[in-house]
Amino acid sequence: MKVLFENDRCVKCGHTLGFLPEIMALKALETASRNLWQACAADTAGRAYRQCANGQQHQICNWMVPETDPNPFCVACQLNQVIPNLTGGKNIERWKKLKLTKRRCVYLFLKLGLPLDGVAGGDLAGLRFCFLEDTGTADVKTGHQRGVITGNVANNGSEIAPIRFKEHMDLERLLTDWVPLICALNSFNRGMGLSDLYPFVISPAVTEKLRLIHLVIQETGSAPATSASTGTGGPELGTATEVCPSRQL
Repeated sequence: MKVLFENDRCVKCGHTLGFLPEIMALKALETASRNLWQACAADTAGRAYRQCANGQQHQICNWMVPETDPNPFCVACQLNQVIPNLTGGKNIERWKKLKLTKRRCVYLFLKLGLPLDGVAGGDLAGLRFCFLEDTGTADVKTGHQRGVITGNVANNGSEIAPIRFKEHMDLERLLTDWVPLICALNSFNRGMGLSDLYPFVISPAVTEKLRLIHLVIQETGSAPATSASTGTGGPELGTATEVCPSRQL
């Protein structure tokens, strides 16, 4: 049965599902011992994993941590520098949406081979996330500075949504293809009485920013990570990522 990137359980066979970053694949899991899991598939060589601490405590993360890793958090959650106050009633659900959006970003960075902890010997800081909420005296401003991305928890992560593009395609071609796509999506929204999905004009200054990002990805990123389970470039976000070994039920 096909399962999706954000799924944590197969609805057909009942297996717990977990994403294994080292092989970029979502796998069906079975209990190995107390607090440890093993993938049902043979391509993980019997390695044991723990659930990410955010998955155990708040049920908001389906990424796994190798048994040998002393960090209680997965590779994505380790990038959290500040998280919202989770004692509030609304923030757990907001945090869940933020986490999903951020994991999609981290997945894309890993697939492109971009370093998450900065460049060794360089002056570039590692990637970190701060998710804050408005207070009575100050509003949270979304932005980034030296590797730290700050987002407002009330926005549910929309400002850090990943941008997908084809590797090795030049920027001008990407922008040319983007215009008719977003015009069609805006028209679709208008037809339902909604606001434009992308009500922005890509200015020359923004184009130059995108050019820099594109250059960094082309020069820094390695070949896309390969999924050991499928032999492809890894799961597509929001689409089927793995066949759950449901014993053909």
